[in-house]
Amino acid sequence: MLSPKVGFAALAILGLPVLIAAAVFGPAAFDLAFHRRPPERYVIPAGFTGWTRIDFRKPGAPRLPIEDGHLLLRLDALGRLATSSDPQLGHGKDQFFAASSTGLQPLPYVGVCKGG
Repeated sequence: MLSPKVGFAALAILGLPVLIAAAVFGPAAFDLAFHRRPPERYVIPAGFTGWTRIDFRKPGAPRLPIEDGHLLLRLDALGRLATSSDPQLGHGKDQFFAASSTGLQPLPYVGVCKGG
């Protein structure tokens, strides 16, 4: 049987990294688990390049419609959209499409802030 000093040392050596990991990764795990929002579907004109702009809470602008359980954000030819809806905070499984005369083509997901 281990002596109390050896048991405490082993607990400190093994427990300290676990405590540090919980302090560092705990908030991110909590955020991912509990800050969910409805998914959004972005529809961008095919061939569009450049920056897009979405203005939320614009008086007189239409609210975002819901399509197949997704908030639909259809941008115009200039890459802009105005809506009276509030921005949704949190994490959601969003979809991105290019709209052309032949329909919607899924855009590849390359990651956050990595372009496409």
